[in-house]
Amino acid sequence: MPICTQTTQISPSANSLIVCAGTVTCRDVKGMGAGFLVFKKFFNQDMHIEKGKWSDHLNEILEDYHQDKKPVPPYIRIAKQDSYTGGVATVPVYSANKEQQEELISQYKAAIKGAIDDAIHLQQPLYLQPLGIGVYGWPPALAAQLFAEVISEADPEDKLAITIPIHAQDPKSNDKIFEATLKQALDEKQRTLTITTTAASKKPSPVTEVIKESLPLFVENQPDSGEVTRTTAVGNKRQTDLTFIVDTLINNIETPTGKRWTSGKDSEKVSNLKTLRDAMANTPHEAWSSSESDFIEQIRSVCQKKRNVLHFWATPASVSEFETLLDEKGFTPSNVKNTTLK
Repeated sequence: MPICTQTTQISPSANSLIVCAGTVTCRDVKGMGAGFLVFKKFFNQDMHIEKGKWSDHLNEILEDYHQDKKPVPPYIRIAKQDSYTGGVATVPVYSANKEQQEELISQYKAAIKGAIDDAIHLQQPLYLQPLGIGVYGWPPALAAQLFAEVISEADPEDKLAITIPIHAQDPKSNDKIFEATLKQALDEKQRTLTITTTAASKKPSPVTEVIKESLPLFVENQPDSGEVTRTTAVGNKRQTDLTFIVDTLINNIETPTGKRWTSGKDSEKVSNLKTLRDAMANTPHEAWSSSESDFIEQIRSVCQKKRNVLHFWATPASVSEFETLLDEKGFTPSNVKNTTLK
């Protein structure tokens, strides 16, 4: 059966199992990002695969993760609408720490395998997004190699039709690096990837429309080619990385743990961080280099403040957390302009 890539201008084929990327950083379905807008579009009736609402089920999983530290399932079948079935595949945030990588890769592969196994069981075509190559930081080449490995292992007899949507069309984007590496990796395993990401029509599909309407500053519709480019998510890694850092800080402040024994949810500190996060998201790609250092200093300034005047401890742990996250993401003094890291 064919394995192919296609633009998001082309809707999934009828009867497809549509699998989109889940999250471990958002606290509820409402906060889930651009990739999940595709899922929300095709399953906008909010019908669970069994009964009730799929959003309620997913919110329960996220609540269990954030409050009780229960693991998020790598894959779940969760929704239905018209001829489509919906699944959610969740991978961990990438870390360059070699001691953690074996477990992270195992979790990543489990998410892909879960989707493939379910599609084979249902005897439905699989429409599977690339996983983790945006704010979760997975190198697109590594992600593609893991996709090829799991596809070959989970579907050795080539029974399953698999379609992988490619958003960005810039050859240097994470999406296109993923696509090129996947083709090479599958070639080495005597499997064929058919690339069909040249836009066949300038008429926007439902997927294109929902992304344009919901995230006008994240997406550019290229009038000459009809191709969609998520400039913020994949075109500027440093912008994406700093946004991820702020999301992590927000989650840490909102989660009671250690000396932080109460939740900072709805605090002024969290509100200020969310305002900065939105401002970063709305910064044009071409203006990022001149804005980055200012954003870093503003984030640090927020981290240095108490959550509110009633809190008696002096300097919140978010200051050191911020510095650690900056270092992990490569925002070192040598490559942060006009910024002195403490």
